[in-house]
Amino acid sequence: MPQVVNPPADDDAVARQRLYQSAGAPTTQFNGVAPKGALCVDYTNAVLYINTGTKAAATWTKVGTQT
Repeated sequence: MPQVVNPPADDDAVARQRLYQSAGAPTTQFNGVAPKGALCVDYTNAVLYINTGTKAAATWTKVGTQT
């Protein structure tokens, strides 16, 4: 289950959240939540992703040449 690493104190803080985690590569579970530039750590495979899409439609791109 995806989790926000640093949960917000109020609704306005949700837009400022930038670090997420998931078991496996992120897919659509953060659509509407993760803003452009947000990071997601796949803790199962130790891979870092960045949202290069939008908050409404996240596109998760692997950072660097991780395998």
